[in-house]
Amino acid sequence: MKIVLVTGSLAPYNARLYDAFGKTTNNALHILQCAKIEPGRKWSVPESKNFSLTSLSGIRLHRSDISHVYFNPGVLAALARLRPDAIIIDGLSPTMIAAAMYGMATNTPYGLAFDGAREFDPGETSWPHARVRQFLGPRASFGLARGEGAREMIEHWGLPKGRAAFVPHTGTWVPPARQTSFSERPFDLLVCGTLNERKNPMFVADVVDRLVQGGFRPRVRVVGEGGLRAPFAARLASSGIEAQFDGYLQQDGIIEAYQSAKLLLFPTLADTWGLVSNEALMCGTPVLASPHSVSARELVQVYGTGLVRELDAGLWAKSVRDMLNSPEAWKAFMARRTEALAVHDLDNAVAGMIKGIQIARTRQSNPNGDKRAIEPAKTP
Repeated sequence: MKIVLVTGSLAPYNARLYDAFGKTTNNALHILQCAKIEPGRKWSVPESKNFSLTSLSGIRLHRSDISHVYFNPGVLAALARLRPDAIIIDGLSPTMIAAAMYGMATNTPYGLAFDGAREFDPGETSWPHARVRQFLGPRASFGLARGEGAREMIEHWGLPKGRAAFVPHTGTWVPPARQTSFSERPFDLLVCGTLNERKNPMFVADVVDRLVQGGFRPRVRVVGEGGLRAPFAARLASSGIEAQFDGYLQQDGIIEAYQSAKLLLFPTLADTWGLVSNEALMCGTPVLASPHSVSARELVQVYGTGLVRELDAGLWAKSVRDMLNSPEAWKAFMARRTEALAVHDLDNAVAGMIKGIQIARTRQSNPNGDKRAIEPAKTP
């Protein structure tokens, strides 16, 4: 069994999942990435022995921090060489469309692997984007949905109902064994992410203004880089807040940062998931989030690991005070932490990938007429 995944640029959190999937399935996975790393990213992806990774040559059009268009003609030659039993695409650039069309031409089942929700989908407002989705959706054999919103979205594109498997986001690292207590966390507020307009750090400055006006001067820590770092720092300083700016942190540093703060503020304007919600959960850190990310609705709100509030600075300032009212009130947000972590678990994500491939194989028989299903690796 050979599976090829065509992706834009391999991210560390996906690499962890694919490594576990490859180990479970006898190194069945081959990844073709359109670029080694996207602009603005500083992450490093550890080498894996459980899947193969090939970087395709080609052209990339960088439109924003979350929008990249890839043209990699070599994808067709790579697929012809690998001759996969199934293809997975996790984007809709010309490279991924070409991979899906290869699947159609060769009767190779292909699947759609997406996070997001319809409200974030360009296909809802753009006729060309909608046509691509309407063409690929009904012809796909299976889906790998990172959440309920993603499942609904790809079924809206035309994927037959019941053919999407749930593959949860699980984060880049294992949750730390020990959780720091309320009193051990020196920072009140943490901001973590790219400091750009979409991530909305200037709204945090508005919230801090309201808190200071109300007599609470929070200690603030900021992890991340971006064009708004200088104006954001200036706004905080104008309120008398000398925040700690760490810049970009790797794994050990980011865990320490989450465990040093009592609350994560996540005021995004648009996130097709929002992995910071998972990372905060792993570190026992409640989240105050806008409703404009899927993780806010499907993780924070569902499991009560924080609050989801509209972007009103006064409302957020009140929510911060309420959440930090006492160690007991703060700790209560993690009452369902174990349950939430169990759902968004690496084993569940691997099982979801296997289920998706099995769904695909029910539509593809070998020459002897037997159904070919993926086989987990045998334990020695």
